Amino acid sequence: MARMASLYRRHRPQTFADVVGQPAIVRTLSNAVQNEKVHHAYLFVGSRGTGKTSVAKILARSLNCVNGPTLEPCGECEACVSITNSTSLDVIEMDAASNNSVDDIRDLRDKVGYAPTREGGWKVYILDEAHMLSGQAWNAFLKTLEEPPPRTIFVLATTEAHKVLATIVDRCHRFDFHRPSLEQITTVLKRIADAEGIEADDRALAMIARSAGGSFRDAIGTLDQLVTYGGKQVSFEDVMELLDVADAETVFAATDAVIARDPGAALRRVQELSDAGRDPVQFMRDLTAHLRHLIVVQTLGEPPDSFSVTADQVPRLEGQARDLSQAEAVRAIDLLADAVAAVKDGADPRTQLELALLKAARPRSDASIEALLMRLERLEQGEPDGGAPAPAPPKRESADLPAAESEEAPPPAPALQGDLELARLWPAVLERVRESDGGEMMAALLADARPLTLEDDVLVLSYPATASFSKRKIEDRANGERLSQALRLVSGRPLVARFEIRDSEGDDHPGSAVRLTEDELIARFKSEFDAEDLADQHAGETAAAAEEN
Repeated sequence: MARMASLYRRHRPQTFADVVGQPAIVRTLSNAVQNEKVHHAYLFVGSRGTGKTSVAKILARSLNCVNGPTLEPCGECEACVSITNSTSLDVIEMDAASNNSVDDIRDLRDKVGYAPTREGGWKVYILDEAHMLSGQAWNAFLKTLEEPPPRTIFVLATTEAHKVLATIVDRCHRFDFHRPSLEQITTVLKRIADAEGIEADDRALAMIARSAGGSFRDAIGTLDQLVTYGGKQVSFEDVMELLDVADAETVFAATDAVIARDPGAALRRVQELSDAGRDPVQFMRDLTAHLRHLIVVQTLGEPPDSFSVTADQVPRLEGQARDLSQAEAVRAIDLLADAVAAVKDGADPRTQLELALLKAARPRSDASIEALLMRLERLEQGEPDGGAPAPAPPKRESADLPAAESEEAPPPAPALQGDLELARLWPAVLERVRESDGGEMMAALLADARPLTLEDDVLVLSYPATASFSKRKIEDRANGERLSQALRLVSGRPLVARFEIRDSEGDDHPGSAVRLTEDELIARFKSEFDAEDLADQHAGETAAAAEEN
């Protein structure tokens, strides 16, 4: 059975006019051919599947065609056919990944001296993955590249230009191949489908383009695989099945669950994904791309043309962009990125997906500082924190109270003024202090402190009279700087702490349940941190010396 060439090889661009997405490169090379000012060395830089080798072959055909130099090679002469089939003696393709030694370059240097087989023709050397050449090989190649024989051209193609020696780059004309847009990839797929008689709807082609990651070759290869899978009829369902990706409805539903703060609905979407046999990691990538779309829509005000969404999905996309805050979208993307990284380290994919969605839909299940800030932001906006709001306590009219009881009622505990929510953040500040180097002792000193007032970025912390020792120690300059850093990390504001001694009645002050004297607190430090009192040690040494005398 005769082997048929793949769709990608059959539909490679044959002229500069067929190249999609690289207008600057096409114009420059076309002018060089037309004006007979072709350079002796070119460096093509770009990600895979962007057309580097195809453009190099178009350049070779334009120069070696019987009608050349020409911008429209005939494609029928012996030179054009042999270059297309990679059998030409004048166009040599080398894989630098496997021919990267000094001996390989020496062999190339010896062959460069031979003239083209056709009179008036050009010898074109195409080195793919040129960055794989060794340093010694580059040095051996340097002089040949700088002064090649007449009518000889070198085209170096690479995906990692930073690995190419600067002395090589200086001797080449560099062209950077850009990733094509989804619209450009879809256009190429439609053109191939029409030429091959393939029936494919726009949704299927858009999904293929999206999965290609900016590579023409990957997109055309996927289309070829789908034709093998289902024949000339390519449906959206076949694409979903072959690529093992979740449909847009599942992605939208999972996002709705995050917006509604409904962790149950989020977990049900994961169950549906599992029942359909979809890959959880791929779903995390799809959901990340969707959240990124929401951020773009929030920023631009409308979905850009580059988004591969259908007309009926645009209103829903815009609605989710309105309902989900940008901070929540960014946090969800971070959670999904952490989940993908955990899967790479060996964690269970479904468990990581469920945890990410659970934390995104219910911040109170996440103990991180970012989740705590998210909860506070919702409370500031008057929204419930992931559940039904707590019922308000019944109000008692002052007129119903006896006069004596009203006068003797103790004053309420002092509330934090200027920023009521910072009082809620105080446990997070203590946790941040505790996580720092030597933070356990500093956290113990702050155990009796209580946020009192906040004004002009100055936070007043009150200590009871029995904690004067802790107050004196925490006022040390180094401790103050560490506390200010913790406050800034948690609150996002450059706060400075000031400490006061306040009398506190009752047990409403933190730490009032256990009142330690200065000697008791020093004894506690000794036992918990295995410390020694230098003053006692010095006194003992003095007494021993006195006895000896």
